[in-house]
Amino acid sequence: MTALPSPRQAGAVLIGALACAVVFPPAGVGLLVAFGVRPLLRRRREQRARAAAVERDLADVVALVGLAVSAGTNLTGALGAAAAHAEGPLAEAMAAAVVIARRGGRIADALEELPERLGESVRPLVAALVACDRYGAPLGPTLDRLALDVRTASRQRAEAAARRLPVRLLFPLISCILPAFALLTVAPLIAGSFRGLGL
Repeated sequence: MTALPSPRQAGAVLIGALACAVVFPPAGVGLLVAFGVRPLLRRRREQRARAAAVERDLADVVALVGLAVSAGTNLTGALGAAAAHAEGPLAEAMAAAVVIARRGGRIADALEELPERLGESVRPLVAALVACDRYGAPLGPTLDRLALDVRTASRQRAEAAARRLPVRLLFPLISCILPAFALLTVAPLIAGSFRGLGL
């Protein structure tokens, strides 16, 4: 994850922007945007990409944990198996929780930190795993329902993205395809009309 600028860097950028603003104001604004706002935007973009990766991998992780639990593995072993066979930030976070549990910590305590790090999409899975560890709640039926909910949510996100696609394609259509179509069809007609009129 991109680090935010340190106070010393932020102060240097602010002094440089003020100095540039005295000489050439647009340069001062550009300096502030380039060095002040850009790291924040990059960090927000990385957070969105991380949340999207977690949502994309959640169905696979739930399925893997459910498969391991149905095979008779305990919670720590199921999370370890899922983390070993899955990829992405969710699998890495689960592997870290398994390491904490194998060193003597409570896996429920390690899992409860995941929604803060990975986003709210993992909260139902974490709640089911914590309830299993702390209260002995049956995990198999809960994971089956959760897998169905995750697949439904994933399908709804895919449908929403498909509905947004025509709107996103509108700009390339207007800016690239329609001018080329006009040049290939309308321009020869106009040129032929001018030649026919003897202009």
